[in-house]
Parts: sequence; structure tokens; C-alpha cells
Amino acid sequence: MAAGQEPSAGAGQAAEVNEATGVPSRRTALTGLAVTALAASAATAGPAWAQSAPSGHGRGHGRHGWIEESFFCETPKDVIVNTHGGLTPAAPLPPGVARFTDTRLKRTLAFGGLLRDAEGAVVGYGTELETLLPESTPESGIMRSRSAWLLHLPGRGTIFYDEVEDKTDVAATIFQPALESGKPWVGDRTVVSTVGPGKDGRGVISGGTEEFEGIRGSGVERARVRRFDPVALVMEATFELRFRYRLPR
Repeated sequence: MAAGQEPSAGAGQAAEVNEATGVPSRRTALTGLAVTALAASAATAGPAWAQSAPSGHGRGHGRHGWIEESFFCETPKDVIVNTHGGLTPAAPLPPGVARFTDTRLKRTLAFGGLLRDAEGAVVGYGTELETLLPESTPESGIMRSRSAWLLHLPGRGTIFYDEVEDKTDVAATIFQPALESGKPWVGDRTVVSTVGPGKDGRGVISGGTEEFEGIRGSGVERARVRRFDPVALVMEATFELRFRYRLPR
């Protein structure tokens, strides 16, 4: 491996609308990308970042000058806003927030939430704009999306991160059974949803400002899912953006 090379890392149901929330209910179409339904609205269980991050996986220096750093978001307490076009099985937050009604935004989700470091301290705010890809349909059972993240870290700058996600397996093994049975899924499963757009299956850090000006690198999005309630449309989970990047010398 060359000194300047980044080390590689592994990487059809009709909707019924809940009149109270205006979102699909138990038998919602699974193209709702439930793994990114960060607008869960119930108490969480356990110290998420401590359990999700390997020991020492805060900010560290890897080989050849590569920096490894993770940012965490715990649902529901870290969610500030979440809205969508009706294809996500989670009530938009906060209650009464406007939903996307334009046809061109039907497949879009917009999220904003607090970002924490590996010790659990709030270090910034992140926004994600996610759009279902054309191949994602109830008939195909495919759940793929393209996401654009902006991480705002006061005193440090911003990071722009682009990724393609595939949550097909998670939907089939966690969300679909719960939606069909009406009973919550309870467990402890960690999932890496990132599959690109990098050739190595990782997301791409496309730019940054201030401390991160000239940044280059990649990342993956991980979710540790502990519970999904198909009636309340609540998901308890820890989300992690795990980055590996390099800065100009």
C-alpha cells in the first residue's frame, strides 16, 4: 500500500396512512428506509456511543497520516427535526412540522440532529438530505438511497459527506416482520448501510471548511438498532458516521 493510499475497510405493500400523524402506518411500503427514520419518539436504552464505538474510536491517527474520527447521534433524544414525503414509517418531528408534498420530493427525507463524540459530548449538528433511488420500490423489495450530509462542528468547521446506502436486508429482517405482525422487534443488531459511491464501497468525504479545508477521505454509516415499534413508528438506535480522512500538511 502506497503511503498516500487510504487503507481499505469493509464496508409490496399498499400504504395505510395514520390520520393522526399523516404517515404510513403498520403496513407501510417498505421503501420507507426505516433504518434512517431517525425521528423515533420514545426513550432510548443504554449508553449508545460507548457501546457502539470500539475502544478508542473517537479521534485517532492511523497509518500514513490518516485520521479516524466518529460522530454519533442517539435517537430519539438527539433528533431536532425529521420530515419526509410520506414513504418513511416515522412520524415527522417535531409534531406539526411541514411535510414534503411536491411530487418531486415524495422520495426525499430531511433530517437534522445533534452530533456527539465517542465520550458522548455534543460537538456539533448534522443535516442529511436523502433520496430513494429509482430502483427502490415495494415490488422489488430494494431499499437503496443517496444521501448528502453536512456536519457543522463549531470551532472546527464543516465536513461534506456523500454516500449511497442499501438497507434491503435490514428492512426484510427487522422492519417487515414487525410491520406485518404489529409487534415490536427487540434485539441488538449493528448494521453498516453504506455501499458507495466509492469503488471500495465506502462513502466519500467531498470537502470541508476551516480546519477541514482540503480534506479527503471516506466513511461509513453504522446503526445499532435495539428496538422498532411498528405501531408507534418508533426506532431506538445509535447512528455513527465513522470517518477516515487526511488533511493537507
